[in-house]
Amino acid sequence: MCVVLALSGCGLLSRDSDRSAATLRADLTAKLSELRAAQASALDLWTRVIDGGTVACPEMIPVPEAFALTAGEGKAVPAAATAAALLDEARRSLQDAAALWDIECADERPAVPLEVARQGRASALVAATSLDQADALLAVWPGL
Repeated sequence: MCVVLALSGCGLLSRDSDRSAATLRADLTAKLSELRAAQASALDLWTRVIDGGTVACPEMIPVPEAFALTAGEGKAVPAAATAAALLDEARRSLQDAAALWDIECADERPAVPLEVARQGRASALVAATSLDQADALLAVWPGL
């Protein structure tokens, strides 16, 4: 009987640690803002390179950590799972833009080829679709 009680107690603790729908919305909105800022940074960097500006390698494209959503949160709030997936999609595009910059900085070439700069900018632009979709979903969040 003690073992069953201890196991059910563990289950309750894990359920109690899940965030409410309102907290999830706030956390997803904050992550959306972080990703929009990272996108703006990536677009600025790649646009300056395309325009022939000098961009130093220590200047980095910040890519926020992935949004952590528990399985319980995803089941309880399906909109959170959808929004998190959209944000992760945008994050991957920004990671691609950042990775291209890192590759170029590791190369000994005197200048970034225009084709590479356009590819980096395009990767950052791709994030906009997912970010806009996540933004629209958060605007009509269930229970508002």
